[in-house]
Amino acid sequence: MKAVTRFGLVALAVAACAGFVDDAVWMQQKTVAVGASNFQQCVATAVKGVDGVAVNLAVPASASKVVLDVKLAKTIPFLNAEVQKRGATNAAVVFSGKGKTEPDATRQQVDPVLNAIADAVAAKCGAPAH
Repeated sequence: MKAVTRFGLVALAVAACAGFVDDAVWMQQKTVAVGASNFQQCVATAVKGVDGVAVNLAVPASASKVVLDVKLAKTIPFLNAEVQKRGATNAAVVFSGKGKTEPDATRQQVDPVLNAIADAVAAKCGAPAH
């Protein structure tokens, strides 16, 4: 094979791999115990007390997922935030975004908000004490 052809094939392979990296997603989550009978309503009420967080009304909630709007000091492109019901007794607060890794600056912004949402959901929707 000629060197020019090999170079062309290598360049094509690198470009194809870069396309997969562009589609990579990082995720950060925290699981909490829940026991509320109306998951959607409980999550909506819980996040009202968290600064910069609201239910995204443009995306219909389902019985197992509530999509959130999160306002951060610095905008993070392609940021998704939601609370997912996982079984009868658990929920996960999930943040995700595009990229092969979550940058430290992003983690520093997301961590406190993720924890505040998880704490609010646990407090408002948590399993009742026996």
